Amino acid sequence: MDLQQIRRDIEGELEDARFLAFMSLYTSSEPGVQEEVDRIVNQNDPILKLMFLRFLSHVPERKAVGYICRLMENDNVVVSEAARHAFEQNRYEARLDILMPLIFSKIFYAQRFAIEFVGREGRMDAVEPLVTMAENANEALLLVILTTLRFLPSVSSIPITLHYINDQREEVRFRATLLCGELMDVEMKQLRSSLLSLLQDPSSRVRRAALWGLRRHPEKSDVEILIVIATKDSDPMVRQEAILGLAEFPNDRVIQMLLNILVTEKDRWVSLKCESVLLGMPSRYLIKGLNDVLAHAKGDVRNKAILLAADYQRGSPEYLKFLLKGLVNVASDKERIPYLEALGIFGSPDAVPILLMYVYGSPIVAYVAMTSLLKVHPSPDTYLTYLEKPNTSSLIKQIVLRYLARKPLVDRTYRDRLVKCLMGFLRGDNINMRYLAAQVLINVTGEEAQEALLDTIEHETDPASLHLLRTSLTEFFTKDPQGFVDLLSRRRDSEFVFGEMGLLLQDVIWSSNDILAQLPSLLSPDFVKGNEVYLQNCVVWLADQILQGRVSLENVLKTIRGIPGVESVVVRLSKILVAHPDVRLTISADTCQRWLKTGDDASCAAIIDLMGIAHDVSSIPVLVSVVCNDALQPFRQNAVEALGRLTGAVND
Repeated sequence: MDLQQIRRDIEGELEDARFLAFMSLYTSSEPGVQEEVDRIVNQNDPILKLMFLRFLSHVPERKAVGYICRLMENDNVVVSEAARHAFEQNRYEARLDILMPLIFSKIFYAQRFAIEFVGREGRMDAVEPLVTMAENANEALLLVILTTLRFLPSVSSIPITLHYINDQREEVRFRATLLCGELMDVEMKQLRSSLLSLLQDPSSRVRRAALWGLRRHPEKSDVEILIVIATKDSDPMVRQEAILGLAEFPNDRVIQMLLNILVTEKDRWVSLKCESVLLGMPSRYLIKGLNDVLAHAKGDVRNKAILLAADYQRGSPEYLKFLLKGLVNVASDKERIPYLEALGIFGSPDAVPILLMYVYGSPIVAYVAMTSLLKVHPSPDTYLTYLEKPNTSSLIKQIVLRYLARKPLVDRTYRDRLVKCLMGFLRGDNINMRYLAAQVLINVTGEEAQEALLDTIEHETDPASLHLLRTSLTEFFTKDPQGFVDLLSRRRDSEFVFGEMGLLLQDVIWSSNDILAQLPSLLSPDFVKGNEVYLQNCVVWLADQILQGRVSLENVLKTIRGIPGVESVVVRLSKILVAHPDVRLTISADTCQRWLKTGDDASCAAIIDLMGIAHDVSSIPVLVSVVCNDALQPFRQNAVEALGRLTGAVND
């Protein structure tokens, strides 16, 4: 065998040649070949080892896995990591037998991999040596062993588990506690008492792990302990774990305690976990427990039970009778509220007449009754009637408006009635009503909605309402660019409208086609003449669209060239764009030449300035001709400066 050629192929760039070279070395029995393989494994060059490992990962044989395990103990971390990947990829059936000795390796990362891998693969013959090692292991190795033994549950692990659950190191106790929970499958009695004692551990992680272990094999005797922890432990995560443990006991007492926790718990995540456990209980147990609470409990716990039972007993005539009877029997508004809320959750049309009675009650009762009514019977005719009645309280009207802001009125039969109400509210003195009416009006299309919002802006003084009104109009015109122009046409005599619309234009987002389509109208003499603020706002907006890449300067100049009096727009636009020297824009030499032939002096100077920020060099000949042409002497300085900007950008 030509070892020199083999080495050249291995170190060469051809993948196929390298693979064949390694295969020749690996399979050869010629004298000296084994020494060559050992040279690759033992030498300092990590690159050869990495390439060899890549080859070995595809050879499912004992010999190949042996080499991989040798390289796993290499002192080069990269090589060792590659060896671990190669081992995982190799499909030799008995590879674990070759890996097993590495659980005693002096190289920690190789030892850790071997221990964790045999654990994941369920090699029970690893338990005894791991238990022996754990007795004198340093902390890093001990944590690996305790974690791995969870995958290999055996009575042999119990002694070290019981020893380490009392260790001074928190992380060791935590891992040992998790192992203790796993070992409950093989030994219940002794380990249960140990886990119960760990519920007093100062570490919340250990207490939580102990609860997790107990939850794997629940016993009725745990209930009282879990209730105490769920209500009194200082750590919310521990309380959540205890609540999960209570899920295994769907009886009346547990349900009442969970309802109590739901009412009194201050931590949001614990409350959500509690609610999840309650709703996850079998329906027959939950309903029975809720009914027992309704029969005996009082106060907030009973009120919570009323609401939960309404959700679970929808369609039950008996529960509807219970709610209606409760409304009649209670003496105070505070006691009526949960029943009215429950009627909304229950969702029966039979509750509508009762809810209608309470809409005109005290403010808090009216609020709850109307909210429930909108859940049960969201009829446009019903709630529009409340909006139209002068004697309906503003509270009720605000509830309806909030509802309509979330769920827009889709039935066009009622649209005119709604718009009439909204326009009345927009002109009213109540800031909240104006604010809500504007929110609802967002969902109403048509010229009258736009006009109403614009008129309200003119007279609005509240900053929050102003912001919402402007946002509403911006959303309108983003969807309807032509509507923007149409409104200006209708209100062309209003200085306020043009000033306001110029500001709104800054926030609309149109496509390039929409921008180009509306430009002739937006910049027409009918709009810009005498409206200096509007014109400046238009130019600022147009420059921003160009700088953001929504529309190209080339297309803008082509579109506006024929508009009468547009030269002043070009001058203003040029000043803004040239102030951004790092920006390079699309503008062709042909377009520039057309402007130079027809524009006035100011616009010609502006076009020459714009050529200096073109993204290519096609404008250089035009600029040079301006510099050399005496007839264009007034623009020579502009051309020189533009050439400087343009050639400087090219050189950069």
